[in-house]
Amino acid sequence: MNAIKFTSINNTNKQILGQMIKLERERLGLTQKKLIMNKAKAQICSTATLHRLESGQIIKDDTIYHELIHQLGYSFEENPRIDQALPALNEQCMHYFETLNLIEAERILAYINDLFQTSSFYYRQLKQCYIDIINASLFNKRLTEEEYKFYKNLLNIMHESLRILLIHLCFSYANNFLQNLDEMNYYEKLLIQHSDYLLMRIDFQFILKYNYKLEEFLKLNSSIINECKDKLLLNQWCKALSSRCSFLSFFQQPQLNDKVKEVETFIEQNYKQLSPNIISNVKYAIAMIYYADINDFSNAKRILEEIFLENPHRLEASGIYYFSACEMINENPKEVIINRISVNDSNVFLRYFLFKYQQNWNTAELIQYLNSEILENLKREKNQTKIKVFKLQWNKILKESPNNYYSAYYYFMHNFE
Repeated sequence: MNAIKFTSINNTNKQILGQMIKLERERLGLTQKKLIMNKAKAQICSTATLHRLESGQIIKDDTIYHELIHQLGYSFEENPRIDQALPALNEQCMHYFETLNLIEAERILAYINDLFQTSSFYYRQLKQCYIDIINASLFNKRLTEEEYKFYKNLLNIMHESLRILLIHLCFSYANNFLQNLDEMNYYEKLLIQHSDYLLMRIDFQFILKYNYKLEEFLKLNSSIINECKDKLLLNQWCKALSSRCSFLSFFQQPQLNDKVKEVETFIEQNYKQLSPNIISNVKYAIAMIYYADINDFSNAKRILEEIFLENPHRLEASGIYYFSACEMINENPKEVIINRISVNDSNVFLRYFLFKYQQNWNTAELIQYLNSEILENLKREKNQTKIKVFKLQWNKILKESPNNYYSAYYYFMHNFE
């Protein structure tokens, strides 16, 4: 055990360390009995002591913590500089999540890398936690399933400010990627419990949406917009206006068109003050409302074209809506957009339009692809907006060749009746 550096551990850190030892033990698939036996087959502590330690109770003997951490493959040394800096770091992160200022995010990431100059257990996990929180908000990071489960457990043992940030990180992952209502509803009590934080109220809107509580949503959304006005939080204000449109489209409310115009006007008036990623994401949300809900293909095409000219990387996920909107208003897609992505780099849906515009496939070849590759993937994904894209494609084919493809048309359509 000479390699282990035995340093004193304060009680605040002991409380968190014990619970983090449990998380790491479970991640590695170790039983309590396995963990307490060191390499010399000597017992570090009793299972009863380990149980108390892992529940957050404080064990006086610092050596037990060090030896258990060593068993997990790490070492630990307290870092007072980091401990003292955490409250201010949490405050900076909370402020960033109100402003969503990109420069602020970059400064925080630089500060994190400067602050955490250690490979010690707890601090290395803490460093990665803060980095993931910021990068996920910038769409530079998508959690793995294992990371999501780890952070979901970690939020239960952290102090309030970091806990708020972790709730947001995990809820955002559940909302954006898992899209499972039961998983999202898991966070409902946590969001209500911490509803004095603007970030938690913003997230809670999605709970109201997917549980069909329109009046409660509109009331909460209005209060968020008013708070953003008072604090001049333009990025969050813009997102709140966009969320209102998204939710109105979800509930098919008649005032949707006016509210969409309001968002576009807001962006136009505050363009220089808004973060570019907020502008891009909100414009995309508005474009999809134009396409999927209002059937205003002209405005959908206009906005998507602006987005793809600025950021061609978004073509992979959303290019099909641009090509479809162009066709619905009988306009040709821009050559520069057509040529910004290759067939090999595109998904099965986007390939259809690249085969059409890059490789000039004939109608028979496109129909074969529609009723094989496209159909099977649509049936699997069940995404109604994508289904709409290819239903419109079939309608266009029949309009251009009314007497030739009815059998293939009905073969495709009957899968979505």
